[in-house]
Amino acid sequence: MDRLRFFYDELVTDADMNLAFDQVEEADQRLASDLGVRGIISGAVALPHQPLAALSIDLTAPGRAYDLAGRRIFLGGPATVDLRFDNDGTPTDVSAPGVERWLSVFVRFARVEYDPRTGRKGQIKSGY
Repeated sequence: MDRLRFFYDELVTDADMNLAFDQVEEADQRLASDLGVRGIISGAVALPHQPLAALSIDLTAPGRAYDLAGRRIFLGGPATVDLRFDNDGTPTDVSAPGVERWLSVFVRFARVEYDPRTGRKGQIKSGY
């Protein structure tokens, strides 16, 4: 069952609340996946880096995208992407005349694993 129900006078634990919110997040992801929403939805336009491109691009912000699992990806600020090296650390420059190289840039989902909160007694607790 994909739905949690709470009852009157029930003592709800943090695990119950976390599960409920995880189910809401999963429902959103399933909806995006079912509708075929994937890729860059808005922003994150790749432009040559200014003032000199020099194997880097600027991504406009804010940017929003969805991965194949329906997870929402948010780019909060403009970003400069260094394209001098590929994912394996191999240089991407071309040294021979008449040779060209095509590069692809991808955004990837990542969860912020630390969310500090202040408890009732003033202590800081981690959200995860």
